[in-house]
Amino acid sequence: MHVQTFFYNVVLFCFLAVLMGSNTLDTLYGPPWNDPGAATTPALFQASLAKYFGKNAAAVAAVYGAVTTDQDAYRTWLQINGDACNMCPTRSLASLLTVQGHAVYLYAFGFNPGSPPDHALEGLAGHATELPFAFGVPFAGFPNEGFPWQPALAAATSDSWAAFIRTGDPNAKQGAGLWQPFNTTTQPFVLVDSPSLAAKKGYRRQSCDFFDEFNLTPANYLQFLEFCIQYVLPGDI
Repeated sequence: MHVQTFFYNVVLFCFLAVLMGSNTLDTLYGPPWNDPGAATTPALFQASLAKYFGKNAAAVAAVYGAVTTDQDAYRTWLQINGDACNMCPTRSLASLLTVQGHAVYLYAFGFNPGSPPDHALEGLAGHATELPFAFGVPFAGFPNEGFPWQPALAAATSDSWAAFIRTGDPNAKQGAGLWQPFNTTTQPFVLVDSPSLAAKKGYRRQSCDFFDEFNLTPANYLQFLEFCIQYVLPGDI
């Protein structure tokens, strides 16, 4: 049984509406944050990809485009991990809940202005960086502590979260139509990024379509699991 199916059966069967999402760089890395391990140059990136995906490494790399610089290697390696291990499973769970009749409101949190601490990762938000915005508190103690505070974005985000808790609809204070229930055809979601929230379609469509198809083969799925589980800290499993 896939983890998404287990999670649905055990936890979410009683909810009619769900607000869920992921950060645009939500890898399974623990501290130190955003450490790409050995994938620090194009050559090491290719070697690391081959280590985990074998003959499928070229197909995985093709989804993300050319890696020609050290910065490309750093950014792309982390994005592959974030997509394969978090964002795409999030989309799969949203699809599962939708076909079971739940109203799913999906988001992607992407605020990273490219300033310290993540110069090379503009637009890619790491684990837990959405929490200050959801609760309307400054960054102290969070991985994005060095980023400039965005009060308007924080207000819009926390308003949506609070509206969903009160009514089951995150649109209550954002205007009807911004948050659309997820469907598997157009895949609507809300991008949470500066200056405010924006309605989008196609939740990581290219990469997630690839990994959905890739994981249908049992041998490929084992490669996928090995790639993701390498980043889980021993105390987390």
